[in-house]
Amino acid sequence: MGSILVVAAVLAAVTLWPKNNTPANQSRTSTTLEPSTFGTPVGDPIRVHTDDVRSIAIGQLDGPISVSGSDDDTARVVDLVQGVELTPTLTGHTKWVRSVAIGTLDNEPIALTGSDDGTALVWNLNTRQRTGPSIAGNPGGIKAVALGDLDGTPIAITAGVDKTARIWDLRTREQIGAPLTGHTSTIWSVALTMLNNTPIAVTTSDDSTVRLWDLRTRKQLGAPMTGHQGWVRSVAVADLDGKPIALTGGEDNTARIWDLTTQTQLGTPLTGHTGWIWSVALTKTGDNLIALTGSEDDTARAWDISTRKLLGPPLTGHTDCIWTVTFAELNGKPIAVTGSKDETIRLWNLS
Repeated sequence: MGSILVVAAVLAAVTLWPKNNTPANQSRTSTTLEPSTFGTPVGDPIRVHTDDVRSIAIGQLDGPISVSGSDDDTARVVDLVQGVELTPTLTGHTKWVRSVAIGTLDNEPIALTGSDDGTALVWNLNTRQRTGPSIAGNPGGIKAVALGDLDGTPIAITAGVDKTARIWDLRTREQIGAPLTGHTSTIWSVALTMLNNTPIAVTTSDDSTVRLWDLRTRKQLGAPMTGHQGWVRSVAVADLDGKPIALTGGEDNTARIWDLTTQTQLGTPLTGHTGWIWSVALTKTGDNLIALTGSEDDTARAWDISTRKLLGPPLTGHTDCIWTVTFAELNGKPIAVTGSKDETIRLWNLS
C-alpha cells in the first residue's frame, strides 16, 4: 500500500534555528498573546514585504514561523513570536511569488515557492538558502504549489497558467509522468490528501470546477465538481467525521464544502462575505473543524464547519483585500494568520 504525506498548514516542519540571527537594526515587536477577545489583533501588523502578500505557509523551527510569498518577487521567513524577518530574504524569483508550501526533505526543513516566472524553488529553512536546481514548473507561470510524499518519494506539485498540474521528484527535480490535464483554464490552487487509500490531489480553476486526481495514475477521478458561479481560486482539505472533505472559495462570494468520496457538495455554502473569496484554510480545534476565509471585502472570517455559522465577528483591520489565510498556534493558543494587498501580515486571536 502506498502513502502520501500531506503537508499541513500548521506547524509542519520541526528543527532548530540559531537564537540570535535578527539584524540589530530590526525592531522586535513582541506578538505575545495577552488576554483578549476573539478576533482581536495579536501584536502589530508585520511589515516585511514591499508589495502584496500573496501566500503564507506556517512551520516550526525554534518556534512558530511563517513563510510568505509576495509581489515583491521574494519569499520571507518570519519569527511569529517576535514579528520580525529571519534573514536572509529568499531571493531568486524574477516575478511575483504566488504560492508557498513547507515540508521536510531528508530531515531538513524546506520551503517550496512557486512564481509567475514559471519556476519553483526549494529553500533550506535553517539557512534560508536555495537547495539544488530550480523545478521547471509550468509555462506561463505557477499559481499553486504543494509538498508531499508519494509511495516513499518526496514530491512537489505545481499548477498554473498552462491549465495543468505537474508532479515532481523533489530529489531529482524531474517531472514524474505526464501532467494532470482536464481543466480548461488556469489552475489556482492544489491540496493533497488520501481517498480510499489512494493519494489524490484536489485542484481548483478559473473554469469554475473542482477536480480530483489519482496521483499514481495521474488520471482525473470522476466528473468535475461544480456549484461555484465563476472562478474558484482556493482549496483546503481535512477530515470531517472520518470522511475526507474539501473547502473551496470563489468569485460568487461563497465557500463550499465537498464530500470527496461522493464528489458532491455537503449542505449549504458558507455565506456572509460581500466580496470574492480569495483564500480558505481548515484546522481542527479539539473535536471541531474550523474554517477560515479571506476576501476581497478586506475581512477574514472563522466558521464552524458543522454548523456553518460564524465563530465570532469578522477579522477587520486590513486596508485592502486579503489574499491568503492560514492557521497557527502561538503560546499554546490558536491564531489566524492573514496576508493582504496592503502588504502586511496580521495575526488574530481565535481564543
